[in-house]
Amino acid sequence: MLKKLTLSLLITACVTCHAMDYLKFVGRGLKDMKTVGTIVPLTDSAACEIASNLPTASNQSRHYLEIGAGIGNITIRLVEGMGPNDTLDVIEIIDGNCQTLRKNLVVIHA
Repeated sequence: MLKKLTLSLLITACVTCHAMDYLKFVGRGLKDMKTVGTIVPLTDSAACEIASNLPTASNQSRHYLEIGAGIGNITIRLVEGMGPNDTLDVIEIIDGNCQTLRKNLVVIHA
């Protein structure tokens, strides 16, 4: 059975990946490469580049979906670029990554 974490986020203050989160991610990647898909999380510069492709924030309400959020490197950048009426659903199946997401993001609705 797949375990998943779904978060609905409004614009919130987020923190970046901590060194311990990074090391735990690497450990999970080495242990289960098939599920994780990589042994290192996305770099901050790559996450910024991906998030920069979002339309600029506006009064229009938009809904985003991130599947496979990992430890939230892209998630944080997406939230920073969202408008006040936008929402983001985040799906992650790896328990350790879900714990990191919960710790590093301010969850408005879960």
